[in-house]
This record gives sequence, C-alpha cells and structure tokens, in this order.
Amino acid sequence: MKTKSTLFLGSMLALMLSLPIAAQVNLPAIPFDKSDKKVSLKFSTAHKIDVDKRFPMLRAKMPAVNDNNRFVGANANIPNILTVNPGQTIWGNVITDNLLGMYSFYPVQTIDFTELTPYKKGIFNGGCGLIDDELHGIYLDDMFAVYGVLSIFHYAFNTDTWELTVQPVQTNDRSIIAIETATDPKTGEVFGEFYSADLKSLEWGVVNYKTMTRTTISKAEHSYLAIGITNDGRAFGVADDGNLYQIDRITGTETLKGNTGVNVKDEKGNHFYQSGEIDPNTNEFYWAAKTADGECTLYTVDLNDGHVNLVGSMGQATVVGMTIPMPKAAATAPNIATNLQAEFAGPATSGTISFKAPDKQFDGTPLTGTLSYQVTSNSKQVASGNVAPGAIVQTTIQVDEGMNHFIVTTSNASGKSPKAKFSKYVGYDVPSAVGYIGLNIDATGKATVTWRNPSLDSIRLISVS
Repeated sequence: MKTKSTLFLGSMLALMLSLPIAAQVNLPAIPFDKSDKKVSLKFSTAHKIDVDKRFPMLRAKMPAVNDNNRFVGANANIPNILTVNPGQTIWGNVITDNLLGMYSFYPVQTIDFTELTPYKKGIFNGGCGLIDDELHGIYLDDMFAVYGVLSIFHYAFNTDTWELTVQPVQTNDRSIIAIETATDPKTGEVFGEFYSADLKSLEWGVVNYKTMTRTTISKAEHSYLAIGITNDGRAFGVADDGNLYQIDRITGTETLKGNTGVNVKDEKGNHFYQSGEIDPNTNEFYWAAKTADGECTLYTVDLNDGHVNLVGSMGQATVVGMTIPMPKAAATAPNIATNLQAEFAGPATSGTISFKAPDKQFDGTPLTGTLSYQVTSNSKQVASGNVAPGAIVQTTIQVDEGMNHFIVTTSNASGKSPKAKFSKYVGYDVPSAVGYIGLNIDATGKATVTWRNPSLDSIRLISVS
C-alpha cells in the first residue's frame, strides 16, 4: 500500500527477509495516524528502485486517508438508481479513516457498514475465497516495494464467529497473489486473475487456499477490478479499461460484452483497490467502484451489455474482498441436526455418536419422507444411514486419537442441511505446557524453581540445592 502510513515496525523488515518459504508471523496493527513517528522506517543506505519498472503489473494502490472522509450523496451523473434485494447481506474488507476490518452491508441507497471483526493487521487485497465456513485471503504488503521488497501473507476467518482460524502465514510464492477472485457458488472453486511468479504478467487460474497452490489456465489480456461467477458457472469481470468481459474458465478467453461508462484510472494509468461479486441467488453483479477522485460507489453491472445502475454511495471507502455468502441450505432442505453427543470409554477410540434429526425444513415447514445422514470426523466419513424426521440416531463410530472435529448433516431431495458441529478429544491426552516458570537463587546458592500447573491456579514449589 504505497500511500498509506507505515504498516510495520522497521525491525520487522530484516525478520521478513530471513523467513522461510512459509512461516507464521505476528503482524502488528496497521496504524491509522499518519503522523505516528514510532513506526517510521528510514533506510539511510538502501537503494530505492523504480517500482513501475521492477513491478510493472502492480497498478493498484490504496488512497491517502484523511480526517474529512465521510459518506456523501449518490453520484448525480448516474440517473438509474436500481432497486435490488435490500436484504441481501454482502461482506467486504472495508478501509476508511475510521474503519478497518471485515464488515457487512446491504445494497441500499444509504449504505452503512456493520462490523464483523475489527481486524487491523492486514487486508484481502491479494484475493480471497469462501471455503465452507472459512473466508481465506491474501494480504499483499507493498509498503517497501520501493526497496524491492514485497511481503505476502495468508490468513482465514471463521465466518460464524469471525475469529481467525488460520493465523497470518508468510509465503514467498508470488503467483498466489490475485488481482481479483470469485468463488463458484456450486463447486466452491476459487477462480481468478493472478500475477505470474515474476510479477511481469497476469494469468487466469484456480487457487486452493487450503494447500496454497494454484493452477495456470492462460495469460490474461486485461487487468480486472471486479470478477464474479453466476449460479450456472459463467465468469464475468470488469477490467480497468471500464469494459465488461465474459471469461471462459476453461480457456481464459475474454469476450467483450460492453462498456460500463465508469473510468477508474488516474493520469498515470493506476487505480485504487476495489472489488465486486455476483449474487448467486439473482446473478446481480455488484461492483464497489472507486474512481480516481477517491469516491466509491456501489453499482450493479448488466451482464448483457455492461451498463451500470447506481445502488448507493459508499463515500470514500475502499472495499476489497467482496463476498456474498450463500444460504446455509436450500429452503426445502432439512434444517440443522441437534443434541449432538459422543461417548468414548476412557482412552478408547471407538464409541458412539448420537443426534436428533431435524423435523423441519430450512424454511421452517414440517419435513416429510426419509432423510439420509452423514457423520464426518476431521473430514473423514465415520457413519451414514437413513433416519425419519425428528428421530434420534445413535451409532457406533471409530475415530483417530486426538482432537476430533465432528460434522453431522442430513439430506433430502432438495439438498443438504446446514452443518451441525462439535469437537471432542479422543484417546490418551497429555498435559499442556506449564503456564509459568521461575527460578530464584538465594545468597547460600540454594535454587528454587516455581511453576504453575496447566489446569490449576496453585503454585507448586520444588527446592533444588
């Protein structure tokens, strides 16, 4: 982020350069106050480079935030104010003078942001993807690009609790950085436009954030600001030339559909970070477009000819990583199973699991017919069968020793229920590390070691001469 205040303590630079290919790190918070001198970094002897020549494809930038940022009225030059589903939740990584983190909002004329998590140690400016109940993404820190240094981090949130499920892990694989990504609502595949490993070109590919690998489909012709995938698998994107293209996900061929009429580039050909997504329920293509003057506007883009309709103003916010969550289940699919329990005798790894099957559909109406069920532990199926709505299932299972994360789902002809989850440790356990340890040596040379038991508040003392 070239124009935002310094993101890391100067001492972090040497650490980052010495890290291996993948390493978990504790990132400091991004400071809002540009006058904060405590985090200033000076390279008195370092040689600066021409970033445009060294990294010619890095055209996106962050705005210089200021205390006068506020929400303003809608752009009067776009007369078509679109009425869309005002109850559709949209998630995004939002950056303003006062906000930094993951937020939700609705596509209405007056847009307000509701905080999901105030995460201040990174942003999803390198792509993201929704995988089951986790939102994975990449943070590209280009603060030190002028010295030839780019830092890349992968992390993920649980979208039920918005707690980190993957702590920031640094990687040196530059090909994992995306310009923009989109998740296929049916298959879960994360398709997008990525940098080549040498950062000198752009490529279409599919990323797996669980394994941190990606494929290469073909070279990309344009640089994209917003990409989405319809519920029938078609990919569309708005490029920085203001045009809408349909992208063939097999060949990478880009077909012009029409011009949006929105210009986002400045006089140097750069643009601000921004993003978009297609609502899988309606195939509406939302785009949080940020123009060169810093104004951000939520539009919908017509998939037939590219023309835009105004939804609402977002002031001077920057929205990256736009994501539209899918419903937990189809309306007539079973609701969630309840009363999950697992019993194991002592350290045994064979035991029983029980639950109550749902008696209602996801939309609240009564269920009829036979349901099928599946039980997994750590993503491995351990039980399956059939059950009547509202009945109790108790079945024998065999699992591995250690922490087991169980998921129970039921299904009918309309699809799967939401996932019922719980976790339990199975088998022999070992104590956690002690929470405190101290050493005191008195004048006679007698040493006293103290420590706190992992599960007790008392201090145990041992004297060692």
